[in-house]
Amino acid sequence: MDAYYRFMRIGYNTFYSVDSHIMRISASKLSELDVAIGISHCGKTIDTVETLKIAREKGAKTIAITSNAGSPICNEADICLIAYSDEIRYPIEAISSRLAHIAILDAICVALSLKSKERTSECIDMMHTLFKPMRTNK
Repeated sequence: MDAYYRFMRIGYNTFYSVDSHIMRISASKLSELDVAIGISHCGKTIDTVETLKIAREKGAKTIAITSNAGSPICNEADICLIAYSDEIRYPIEAISSRLAHIAILDAICVALSLKSKERTSECIDMMHTLFKPMRTNK
């Protein structure tokens, strides 16, 4: 959700959902002009893998972010970004993998910002204007 918010702030039309039905419907509306990002620590979450597959079949570029290079989600991705954390050895999913995945999303956001510096600057100025009335003067 953080990436969804950040991509919007720099001028990209984005969508985010954790609901499997909405994910699939959204993926079915994508085209070759779009990019879909699927995030799964184990890389085996059926809803995420299937949604990325639908997006890819519709022509969208697909990116998987996972901690497991040999996982099914990588088979549905044009680009598979691996963020390995030591917790993959344990049966729990602790915060370290989430932080690693957020760091990847942050890097993508920074890269997109740098790719379109003028647009990013205009969007940041607009966001400042939009949110100024919501902030205190103290």
